[in-house]
Amino acid sequence: MERLVKNVDEKSWRILRVEAVKHGKPIGKFLGFLVEEHVKREGEKTNWDAILKMKPSLSDAEAEKIKRAIKVFEKSYGFED
Repeated sequence: MERLVKNVDEKSWRILRVEAVKHGKPIGKFLGFLVEEHVKREGEKTNWDAILKMKPSLSDAEAEKIKRAIKVFEKSYGFED
């Protein structure tokens, strides 16, 4: 099925043609490839957002308790600040 792409400036069209040739694909197939890659990368961003925004594993009190235990350990082995 043929599609028309409007409002693509000459420089961008030239770059698109060159990149399609570099990848050994016709422009239509290369555009499909670009769209798939974009969607995949957007999905990765979404996954990272979920990871980075997840509920912490430790409470602040538990984290402080661990920090104090580490300081005792460091001190006993000569790794003081």
